[in-house]
Amino acid sequence: MAFFLEKRTSRTKTVIVRVDGELVGEATRELRRLCHNPKGRLRVDLRDLRRADDAGIAAIHELEDAGAEVIGASPYIALLLVARRTRAPAAGAVSPAVKPK
Repeated sequence: MAFFLEKRTSRTKTVIVRVDGELVGEATRELRRLCHNPKGRLRVDLRDLRRADDAGIAAIHELEDAGAEVIGASPYIALLLVARRTRAPAAGAVSPAVKPK
């Protein structure tokens, strides 16, 4: 796994992190570390990401939820992202759309 950090110093001060290869294990922890408190708007480019495990997909969702723009996902990675978002919650978990009685 390789990460490429490109800092843009334009008006928007966008920080671009390009993910290359596989997002599994230690690479997921490194992505989270690299994207923690960016100095500007964060864009995560997935065009060269070939494979990601559940933790890697979760990390991408966490970055999106924190406001990062995620771009360039292949159809396969996009399918993994959608599938994880729509997966039923774990037993005992409460979906945010469902209020407990």
